[in-house]
Amino acid sequence: MNRPDAIRQPLAIALLTSVVLLLLILLHGSVPVGSTADMPLGAIIDRLFAAPVLLQLLRALVTLANAVLLSGLIVRYGLCPTRTYLPMPLYVLLSGLFLPTASASTLLIVLLLMLHLNRMTACFRRSYQFEHLFIASLYLGLTPMLSTAATPLLLSLAAALFLYRRTAREAIVALVGVALPTLFCSVIWWSTGADWNHLLLQWGTGLAATAVPDALPACTVSRIAALTLLGLCGVLLLLAILRLYRTLPALRPRPRSIYLHILWLMLCSAATLFCCPTRPEVAGTLAALPATVLITSYLTFHGRRYALTVYLLLIAVALIAFISPFVI
Repeated sequence: MNRPDAIRQPLAIALLTSVVLLLLILLHGSVPVGSTADMPLGAIIDRLFAAPVLLQLLRALVTLANAVLLSGLIVRYGLCPTRTYLPMPLYVLLSGLFLPTASASTLLIVLLLMLHLNRMTACFRRSYQFEHLFIASLYLGLTPMLSTAATPLLLSLAAALFLYRRTAREAIVALVGVALPTLFCSVIWWSTGADWNHLLLQWGTGLAATAVPDALPACTVSRIAALTLLGLCGVLLLLAILRLYRTLPALRPRPRSIYLHILWLMLCSAATLFCCPTRPEVAGTLAALPATVLITSYLTFHGRRYALTVYLLLIAVALIAFISPFVI
């Protein structure tokens, strides 16, 4: 008889768990009314997905796509000692705290960050990687056009260029890629009759916002369970960072560079909350990506029993948070 193993669970089980958790999250999730974006492009996208059905469908598709892409990235570059599909349900759990309050523009920011990470990690090679760098930078440059809260993510590009040992010519290509969306959007708005600096003014207005909403968005009915889940994830993340600090020198060059890039993305994701405190769901959904990688690495490092215990505890707390509205 096979023993339960959260680390080596089959793909079908991991995918089924992710889908069930995602459905529970979305069934009682609140839907934002109108647009919450502070940039013109983000406001347009929010209006396109204003219908609740379309918005919920987008939430489900983006979350599942990110979960699959993140799991594939971890396996492809050997970031964990064993092949595992644990990141899929783990990412749904982490992003689920803020997912029901995420607008369409927020979801696209998270998807763009995942696509950027996929392209950027492919740049750790001896040959020139102009194509990967340009597309990765283009993805990253699009994020501030959707919301000013994503502005700190641009700082991670300089760190990535250094960590992946890119040349000066490749850095110039990356800078062109990250600046192109702003230039393109500025030309479009100028052609409609707006001032050339319209986007820059909108960007400055968004950064100047100082209103701070409730500490925890209304993403779950059982707030105590949601706070408990958030606290558990925070403790696991701290332990994962401490373990990574001790084991980082022993890693191979590519995994070490990717982990350092992940830490930079974690820092930049946290900075989005201070950059734009009116959009806490952006910081929460963005931080779920690097946090999933770090926590997965931590759980696989400590073995089957420890990982299974923590995984079941997270699932139990999440079920209390997500099912309680239908029971109580």
